[in-house]
Amino acid sequence: MIKVQGLNKTIQDKAILQNINVEINKGKLTTMIGPNGAGKSTLLSAITRLIDFEEGTIEIEGKLITDYKSNDLAKKLAILKQSNHT
Repeated sequence: MIKVQGLNKTIQDKAILQNINVEINKGKLTTMIGPNGAGKSTLLSAITRLIDFEEGTIEIEGKLITDYKSNDLAKKLAILKQSNHT
């Protein structure tokens, strides 16, 4: 399970994520739907440690993501981001 509690992220003085709380169960299909700029990619980037966040906690299988070594975290999850580069 991935558990996000009280997550806050600001980019260039703009609050992108505000007090986000979500649980994503292992083995279940989960979707995030929202308009451009809603923070979906920012949340996924925080979960995968691609970006830092100001407040809150993220746990994977009961362990804080900050406690994982990068190689061990990569064995638990990965993200493939959409890119507009040609």
